[in-house]
Formats: sequence, C-alpha cells, structure tokens
Amino acid sequence: ARSAVIALAISLIAAVSVSRVYLGVHWTSDIAAGVSAGVIWFGATTVAYEATRRIRRLHAKQPALPLAKTP
Repeated sequence: ARSAVIALAISLIAAVSVSRVYLGVHWTSDIAAGVSAGVIWFGATTVAYEATRRIRRLHAKQPALPLAKTP
C-alpha cells in the first residue's frame, strides 16, 4: 500500500508539472525550481520530525534521576 501511495503521489506531481508546461503557464525551469523546493522542504521537515521523535524516545527510556539527599 505504501508503494502504491508513493507511486500515485509521484505520478500526480509529474502530471501537473507536465500540464503546466504544456499549457504554457510556466517555463520548465519554474517547474524544476518548484519541485526542487518541495523536495527540499519535505526532506527538512522529515529530518526534523525523525530527530524529534528519536529524542523523545531516548528521554522516555532513561530512568528518572534520583533526588539529591540533603543532610
């Protein structure tokens, strides 16, 4: 199912990109810049999400520190 969703998303991105050039609404360089910006944004947010998720998992596994005893 995951592969099918990824294939569908890539197909839709390609179809919209080609149609924008075909209709003369955008230049090919505009489409390439937009797709590149989208890929960079997706990568940055994915890295940030995964880093946050792993940090939270590490904090959850660590036992709480014992309270310091005062004399």
